[in-house]
Order: sequence, then C-alpha cells, then structure tokens
Amino acid sequence: MNLNDLRKEIDNVDEEITKLFVKRMDLAKGVAEYKKQHNLPVMQGNREQEVLDKVAQASGEELADGVRALFMNIMDISKCLQQREIVSDIPKYDVFSPNGSEKIACQGLSGSNSERAARKVFQNNEIIFYKEFEDVFDSVDKGECKYGFLAIDNTITGSIGLTYELLNSRDCKVVAMSEIKIEHRLCAKEKCEIKSLKAVYSHPQALSQCTDFLKNNGLKCMEWGNTATSAEYVANSSDNIACICSLEAQEKYGLICLDENIANFSCNHTRFVCISKELQVSKTANTVSIVIVLPHKPGSLYRLMTKLFTNNVNITKLESRPLADGSFNFKFYIDFEGNINNHYTIALLNEIENHAEYYKFLGCFAG
Repeated sequence: MNLNDLRKEIDNVDEEITKLFVKRMDLAKGVAEYKKQHNLPVMQGNREQEVLDKVAQASGEELADGVRALFMNIMDISKCLQQREIVSDIPKYDVFSPNGSEKIACQGLSGSNSERAARKVFQNNEIIFYKEFEDVFDSVDKGECKYGFLAIDNTITGSIGLTYELLNSRDCKVVAMSEIKIEHRLCAKEKCEIKSLKAVYSHPQALSQCTDFLKNNGLKCMEWGNTATSAEYVANSSDNIACICSLEAQEKYGLICLDENIANFSCNHTRFVCISKELQVSKTANTVSIVIVLPHKPGSLYRLMTKLFTNNVNITKLESRPLADGSFNFKFYIDFEGNINNHYTIALLNEIENHAEYYKFLGCFAG
C-alpha cells in the first residue's frame, strides 16, 4: 500500500471511531437519565478503574498507556455530558448592585491605589481604611463593612499571594473586579538630589515594580505598609527620605515629586478584587474563580484540562501555589470564562469538584 492508500484506510477507521464515540455518548446520556431518576452520583465506585484496566489489558503492553489515556479522555467527556443531564435547578443568587449606603473597606490610607480602585465601583460610599489585608477581610466578615477592596495581581510583578491565600482561607467571595493604571512617583518632603536620599519607603509591590530606577540611583529600599502610608510617613519625617506613591497620595500629603513614571515598564496595571460575605453575581459577570488541589498522580492536570476543553471554556488565569505542608504539592488557582447562572457552568463546576481532592469556589464576577 502507498501513502495515499494508508491515509484512506486511516480515514475509514476514523469514521468508525467517530460513529462509535457518538454511540457511546448517547448511551452515557441514558446512564445519566437513570442516575438522575434514582438520585445516583456520576462517579460510582471503581467503575472507571475497572474499564481502564480492562482496555489496557486488551490492547497489549506496547499500547497500554496510550489506550488508558484515550479512555480516560472518553470517560471525562462522558462525565461532563452526564453532569449536564443531571444538573437541573440553578440556585438564585443575589445581584451585585452597588449603592451609596454601604461602607467599603480598603487597606492603607486615603490616597492609596486601593481607594482609586474602589472609587471606580463605589463613587460616593464611605471608605474605611485598615492597616493590613487581614483587617479588610475581618471587617467584611464581621459586618463592619459590606465590601472590601484588595489588590490581587499586577502586570509587572504578577499575583499578590497574600490576597489569594486569604480568599482560600476566609469565608468571603469575590463579587467584582476593578483595574487601574499605576503611575509610580518618587516623592519627598522637600526638593533634593535623588542620589542624596537615605532611603525610599513604599509597599513591597511598588518597590519591586521600580527596581531598575532604584538600582540605577543606588537607593536603599524600605518596605512599608502601603504607598499612601509611605507618603504620610515621609511627610511627617525630618529625615532625608522619599517614598514611591501615586499622584493622589503626593497631593494629599503635600509632597514634592522628584521623578515620575519610574516603574520598570510603562504599561503598569493592577487589578483589585471586591469581596463580600454574601455571594453576589452581577448581571455582566463573565469570570468564575476557584481553587483546587488535584490528586497527586499522573494525568490529573491533563484530565482537568480535558473537562475545561470539553465545555469550550477559556482559562484566563492558572497559577499554582505550594500547600505549605512540607509535601511539595500544590493548589491551583483558576479563573475561567463563565457565569454560575449558566447551566453548563454549574455542571462543569460539579465535575471539577468531583475530580479534585480539595475544591473551593471563590466567586463569579465581571473580569
């Protein structure tokens, strides 16, 4: 047989495989209907492992791993389709609809970037400022403030790990997101030569976003709680020091700008999440956020990707962070396009939860 003949034979086999695949999925829908009627879970006992062992044995040693991968894909697709059949009622969620009566928690002081981000969503609300990120979560958890705003990632330095860890450990949900352009300025109490400064104070993220400028000028860096609190500290100090802060903080605390736009890259944006004790979903919500721990065995992440691909889902963020239990295992923070008012999204989340060793839903919001 020549190459064209071989390809024709392969095409014929592909047709047969496709017909059998469609037949198997139709049968899987029948199984789903039965499970729904009898209130049975999609996953049952060792059925999956039995199928994998059977097909691997039938295929021979050389193709055993390949046929296992093939049938894992087939069964993952089948389970996703079964979830769509089984999921019926979608819970009703409160609509995220900002008004001027609620108090908003922000970290830092007035003039901070978190205040700017909050004002994009809540123009006239009272903002209460707290020292630490944990304090913002506490205020929302205790009901002191209805909502809280915290930085979650930056286009230069990436994710703010503390925010993600708090979202995982605390009982708050993300209900909105706000993005602002960051302009870092070097500001001091009085005009002076930059290289004469004893130290530069700012939030660790701001310092890390301006490393080139700081290194080129031989400046000593001092981590401080927030860009706005750094501005306040410099304004009240008699030392020859400066801070990295925003225009708003500079003006609020009466500082002099020694240099502007000092970040390593001009395209510097930070996203902030709005958290709430209650799960709320805006009418324009298009992003779902979760955290999971996958089984520590080959193919776990690959199988998760299969479930997402089967549902035509676009991942907008995938980040791993260590479990911090001495195991070198990881949890995954995942954002993907979707809305929990959608039948398919709920079915997908159910299937992901079944697949994961640990699962937590973090929120649904307009990304």
